[in-house]
Amino acid sequence: MFTGNYCNRCGEKVLHDHDRYIGHFFEEAFHFITHFDGKFFTTLKTILTRPGKLSFDFCRGVRRPYFRPLSFFLMLVVIYLLFPAFSGLNMPLSGHMGQNGT
Repeated sequence: MFTGNYCNRCGEKVLHDHDRYIGHFFEEAFHFITHFDGKFFTTLKTILTRPGKLSFDFCRGVRRPYFRPLSFFLMLVVIYLLFPAFSGLNMPLSGHMGQNGT
């Protein structure tokens, strides 16, 4: 029998009826996009300054100071997709092909 919000054996979150509705999915997505915390910047700094340390720490079980890997990846994808609005990282195809398309 479960006691609390997490499984007593494996630690997985116990799903409630509210968690199964599409509205809860949108709540989680909104929370994901709007709530930055220090873990995001700590993870980014670690990846840029000490490559491999993040993977090493995850293998050793040190996960608390870092952003969750899938969430981190998705956040970077969202940030990357916002750059065209600011004329950022994305270069038009014509720039790759030259001015006359060759």
